[in-house]
Amino acid sequence: MCCSHMQGRLWESIEDEGYEGLIILESILKFNMRLSVTQEGYLGWVDEKARAGHRVALLLGCSVPVVVRPRAGGGWHLVGDAIIPGFMDGEGLEGVDVDGLEYISLH
Repeated sequence: MCCSHMQGRLWESIEDEGYEGLIILESILKFNMRLSVTQEGYLGWVDEKARAGHRVALLLGCSVPVVVRPRAGGGWHLVGDAIIPGFMDGEGLEGVDVDGLEYISLH
């Protein structure tokens, strides 16, 4: 799938959100987020400090996915927010067995 097609689908998802889509767009511009593709092929925006090897995590109770990086002494450091359509406001956790989730320690 070519990038322009994926960007078009991403923009359509923002337009479908209406007013909330404008809030998402404001966040992208305000916080200098970068367009990114995850290893699994999800297209979205991540904090400008995100780098290859960092991971996107869904934290219970958090309305947006976050970018984390491994910590030398174990655990994870929080890098920043991510905006990935289909994973906002807990959507990515719908129907997931919480007993099978990986629990991480943030430092």
